[in-house]
Amino acid sequence: MKSGSFVSTAQLLGLPLSRAALLIALSLAMAACEVGALILMVPTFQYIQGDGDVDKLIATSRVWQELARAHAWLGLPLGLASLLSTSFAFVLFRQALTFAYSVVLSLSKTKLTRSIRLQLFERFLRVSLSDQERSSSGQLVNTFTQVTDGAAIAVFQAIHLTTLGLLFAAYGCVMLVFSWQMTAITVVMIATTAIVLRNLVRRAHLAGEAFNAANEALGRFLGERLRLLRLIRLSHMEPAEQAAMERLTASQRKHMVRIDILSARLDLLVEPIVVGIAFTFVFIGYTRFQLTLEQLGVFLLILLRLTPVGRDFMRSRQLLVAFRPMLNSALATLEAWREQEEPSAGTTAYVSAGSKIVFDRVSFAYDEAVEKLALTGVDLTIAPREFIALVGPSGAGKSTLVDLLPRLRIPQRGSIRIDGRELSEFTLTSLRESVAYLPQLAQIFDVTIAEHLRYGKPYATQTEIEEALSLAGAAEFVSRLPHGINTRLGESGISLSGGQRQRLDLARALIKKAPILILDEPTASLDAESEEAFRQSLIRLRDERASTVVLIGHRLSTVIMADRIAVLEGGCITEIGTHTELLAQGGWYARAWAIQRPDDKALHAYASGTLS
Repeated sequence: MKSGSFVSTAQLLGLPLSRAALLIALSLAMAACEVGALILMVPTFQYIQGDGDVDKLIATSRVWQELARAHAWLGLPLGLASLLSTSFAFVLFRQALTFAYSVVLSLSKTKLTRSIRLQLFERFLRVSLSDQERSSSGQLVNTFTQVTDGAAIAVFQAIHLTTLGLLFAAYGCVMLVFSWQMTAITVVMIATTAIVLRNLVRRAHLAGEAFNAANEALGRFLGERLRLLRLIRLSHMEPAEQAAMERLTASQRKHMVRIDILSARLDLLVEPIVVGIAFTFVFIGYTRFQLTLEQLGVFLLILLRLTPVGRDFMRSRQLLVAFRPMLNSALATLEAWREQEEPSAGTTAYVSAGSKIVFDRVSFAYDEAVEKLALTGVDLTIAPREFIALVGPSGAGKSTLVDLLPRLRIPQRGSIRIDGRELSEFTLTSLRESVAYLPQLAQIFDVTIAEHLRYGKPYATQTEIEEALSLAGAAEFVSRLPHGINTRLGESGISLSGGQRQRLDLARALIKKAPILILDEPTASLDAESEEAFRQSLIRLRDERASTVVLIGHRLSTVIMADRIAVLEGGCITEIGTHTELLAQGGWYARAWAIQRPDDKALHAYASGTLS
């Protein structure tokens, strides 16, 4: 990785330049201490060789003259004890710096991992709904976990390589002082070794790409299967799924083991190579360049010290190559999600002034390259605080139509206006704050009831919670729970019945008191008793008249109390009117009613308002 691109990449992912600079500064200080300790070994050897004759050493060596001056300034006697003590002090200081480096490195690594994960999550939340729907949940989990961790590892391996490179440079400077010829020979030998070992690095890169692909495949598999547990069990496909899981985990394990084996091969080769270079150096240095004993000793110490450093360098280089595909994947994902970000809206804050909604010849297609339209020239006006229902066969465009209101989708043709203003004039935040939404299946997190109700309105008061529960018909069963509104719901509200979950989710939508309330087939998965209880909640909601309500329904028994009912077929509105008016027209609605509820007088009474 080039230094310039590394710096920009690290900053982009959230690693402050100052933090990287601190790590490099600490590594420089560590290298300086280590070099200082090694350099002091030369006068130590000279002192031993000279039988401790300090005066003679001072008279013949400028280095000893400087040492004598430094010791005199410090008020210390110059001798073997002071030389060894000073060298040992350098070693202790280096260890303290190493500890500081490890602490800063750990803090920086966890902070960067968190930063990458938060950036990815924030960017994904801004991706357009259509692109989010095309994303694999398993692959997303892999991106937020394995890819994030791998990206952080790659960045810090690059930093580690930089620090090791500085250490090599420091040692190289010391070696140059003693013999530039032997230094040149050593550099050539190390470069030759690196060329020989580059095949292992290339294979590590391929293993890293394969490991990343195996992680993605496993993530997709788990994401799909965890959603289909009931189908797997009822189809008795546990053995097949277990076999598939074994194949995927075996593939993941194989590639991870391959990376570890390649790393072990480097460990196996580097130390003998460095020792061989050291022995070669001793032979050539003594026979060809007549180096002194202290020079040979220092060179040997440096080369022996470089053995673990060289091994660490090659391992770090291999890890960088192995995890760089994950770094590239994180960067590519951030860029892709930036390009997929939903279009920004206007600058005007939406303030409800009655919420009259007008769809004016609206057309929409999920794929502009496909000629088939989900909506074709829809004209619909919804009066302020009107309770309107949308019905029709599956695929008619009902959910698509309501998705256009909060700009989850953007029509290709036509316009949508609220209170006379185009939707595009409003900011997305204010527009979506004006819409409350109840999906077909209750969306419940593993939180308390109070926390669930406050989702979308974090500062709702106790009074607002009680009012919403009462209006949704949920107050009675909530009061019977062990801890009332502080009862924990469990994942997806598993402790509640389907009807209770739906009424509780309705309370969550109502507590927002938004001017527009969208109910998307809220009774589709309820039994008859739960549907009746929910219908009573809708009647109370109709009588309250606090919001404009748009109700999508497949069960016509749920929509009959609406002020008007619009029928969508093939992306077009083909009928509109009250329940009684649509029955008289004899169209799709009348035929569907005859199939669903042919002789239910009570439901007719609901529709006419004589029964509530």
